[in-house]
Amino acid sequence: MRTLLLALGLLAWPLAGLADALSTPGTVTLDGQRIDLLAVPEPDLSRAEPAVRERLQQVRREVAELLRAPQRTRAKLARAYGELGEIYHAHAFYLPADPAYANAQRLAPDSFLWAYYRGYLAQQTSRLGDAERHLRRALSLRSDYAPARVRLAQVLVDENRPADAAPLLDGLDDDPALAGAVAFVRGRIALQRRDYAAAVRHFEAVLAREPQASSVRYPLAMAYRGLGQVDKAREALAAHGAGRPGLPDPLVAELEALLGGARTHLHRAMQAVKRRDFPAAAEAFAQALALEPDNPRLRTSLARTLYLAGRPEAARRELATVLKEDPHNPLAHFLTGLLAHADGDLAAARRHYQTALAGDPDHSGAHYYLGLLELQQGHTKAARTHLLAALRGAPRNSQARFLAIALGLQTGVATDKLRAELDAARQHSPEPRFDLLRARLLATRPGPPAQAAKAVQLARDLLAQQPTVDAVITLAMALARQGDYDAAAQQLQLAQVMALGFGRPELSPWLRTLAERVAAHWPINRPFAPHSPLLAPPPINPAGPMQDYPAREPY
Repeated sequence: MRTLLLALGLLAWPLAGLADALSTPGTVTLDGQRIDLLAVPEPDLSRAEPAVRERLQQVRREVAELLRAPQRTRAKLARAYGELGEIYHAHAFYLPADPAYANAQRLAPDSFLWAYYRGYLAQQTSRLGDAERHLRRALSLRSDYAPARVRLAQVLVDENRPADAAPLLDGLDDDPALAGAVAFVRGRIALQRRDYAAAVRHFEAVLAREPQASSVRYPLAMAYRGLGQVDKAREALAAHGAGRPGLPDPLVAELEALLGGARTHLHRAMQAVKRRDFPAAAEAFAQALALEPDNPRLRTSLARTLYLAGRPEAARRELATVLKEDPHNPLAHFLTGLLAHADGDLAAARRHYQTALAGDPDHSGAHYYLGLLELQQGHTKAARTHLLAALRGAPRNSQARFLAIALGLQTGVATDKLRAELDAARQHSPEPRFDLLRARLLATRPGPPAQAAKAVQLARDLLAQQPTVDAVITLAMALARQGDYDAAAQQLQLAQVMALGFGRPELSPWLRTLAERVAAHWPINRPFAPHSPLLAPPPINPAGPMQDYPAREPY
């Protein structure tokens, strides 16, 4: 049998005990490719708590068994090695964690997660070169994960490379959750550049947000000394301590959730969430909750997975329990409001969103969905206010940004303000639909001839990318602003045909009104049709926020 398995490329390890199967290097053949795997040394668990020791041994056995299983796949084996690395990492068994992550990477080279965890591990163990290499690899796979950019900037500053570190922080200052960590790195960069005034400004900003971050006072003292402010330097040194600025990082929070007791169930729950196996995740969260029944964050996580597992009433009961025990819990109010919103109970949804915001005024989810609710009820100015507030905490929410700018355009917000908002959209959400808004802004507001020419060019570019009825209407608006009314009339005729052909007959009355204006040689000054679909709130689907909305303290 062993000869047969070797011939099939299913086994390249000696037939030692399963517990030892990972302790030596080996080779697997999967999908016709030979993959060399590193040895994962078995750590000394004699001082670990019995429950922890049992869990670590169980996960290792599962990987060893899968390594020999005929039905294994690259994806399953990569996940198994990665999970082994996670649990070793969480319990500070760093020596076996790194090769376990390395094997996961070799099996799944396009996985962001294993590259990121490997970079974080290298950073923790002061292997700066390895940390830089792995974090750069992670960012090449997922450039939008802001904590990875901050960590790489930290590593480069530790290597005294401020010029390389600084660009990584661009665009992160507006994220309130990361503001302290970003300001601290900026302060260190300024200190290395001997820009002592800037360093003081950044370090003081950190302490204003996080006064417990007493470790910041040491570099602050160095900056004061550089400015010749000796007394302030002495005062800062006297208050120096070990507290560090926080770096909110959901992936690191998942690692920390693997420690001890209920944390072993949480590990299983989070792995099930990653696999989108929500029934298994709900079962594991319920087991963790049995050990920590007074943990409202854990109960909220259970409610979320119950909903995603197709058990909305059970999810409602768990959220109701959270609110009974913690009546001001913002996340539970937000999620309860979301369920009410999806059911069409707008009064209850409004009440829960507002209560969430009373407890957490910066809750971007509550602002966003309350903005959609206001829009649904025709309160456009209130809707825009909440959508803009949502962007402060979630600058990559492109739907909130689009609706906020479109509503500003529809309600006559100043041109300069809308241009600034569109410039921000180009940074955070470079999508063609924002070019449509920019073109309509230029086409429907008075301005010099160059403005009309720019509107025409934007509209033509947009039409080349997306030949939609909205793009044709935009070009007609721009041509009318330019004074080319005949060409504008031709585009409006085309738009009428397209509207009927694409099943949008509701546009016809508005298009006839626009055609009358153009025939009278008047520019078009209304950017959207009444009840335009472009201004309509999207359908409320709780599944997305239930799965993806970040919790400040998830479990």
